[in-house]
Amino acid sequence: MGKEWVVRVRPLTDPEVEPFGRAVRRESGTPPNQSDAGWACWFPLGELRDSAPLEIGLVKTDPRPRLIVEMERHQDREEWVFAIDGPLIQTVSLSRPGDPRRPDLDQAQAFLLNPGEGIVLERGTWHAPGLPSTDHETLYGFVLNKPARGPVVETEGWVPFGGGGRLRVEL
Repeated sequence: MGKEWVVRVRPLTDPEVEPFGRAVRRESGTPPNQSDAGWACWFPLGELRDSAPLEIGLVKTDPRPRLIVEMERHQDREEWVFAIDGPLIQTVSLSRPGDPRRPDLDQAQAFLLNPGEGIVLERGTWHAPGLPSTDHETLYGFVLNKPARGPVVETEGWVPFGGGGRLRVEL
């Protein structure tokens, strides 16, 4: 078996997220831009700098071991991942030095996204499916541009860490 790297989940703070993307969240106590009976809207909280059209997805993630062995990336577009109904752990990494077609275990991080918080992943940021931080299933959403027409830039799919490495995520 290869190397196992342990990361502790961190709060979503701008300086620590910057190598991977941009934090998106509503600060506690911030009044909404618009509201009416039964709803309130905070907009914009962040932006995808890529051009439209955008694709929107929803993921239900069940409790499972917090062990990551592979990640994916989108080299041609940003992706916004956001927690909906419960705290979510989002793991990310940069490319491995000397082997840019693999995620780097040593640069991996895990961020806690509370409901209403998210992260805009920069192009090329490696990431795994979100993990619930509790023993309950969690819903989260994502938004990304449709793939560009023409030659496909992204061909890796799910890629394991080099040398059989694993990422263990701890709260």
